[in-house]
Amino acid sequence: HTTVGSFQVEYKVLPGTVEITVVDRGGGFDVGELTEEPGEYGGFGLAVIRSLVDEVVLDSSLEGTRLKMIRRATPLDPPPKA
Repeated sequence: HTTVGSFQVEYKVLPGTVEITVVDRGGGFDVGELTEEPGEYGGFGLAVIRSLVDEVVLDSSLEGTRLKMIRRATPLDPPPKA
C-alpha cells in the first residue's frame, strides 16, 4: 500500500442505479496485475466489493486511483397481504 495524501468520495443516485466513486491521490498501482480472486498478498477488499456490486470500474496511475462501484436497483417484493 502507498501513502494517500487525500481522497474524495462521490455518490450518484440515478433512476434504477446507485454509483459510488472513490478517488485518491496515492501512488497508484498496476491494475493489469490484479486477479479476480484474492491471493497471498491481498486482493480481499476488491473481492468483497465485486461481490456486493454489479459493476466495478478501476483506473490507477502514478497520480492516484479511481474506483467506481455501480449497483443496479432490484424491485422489492410487495408486502404480504394481511
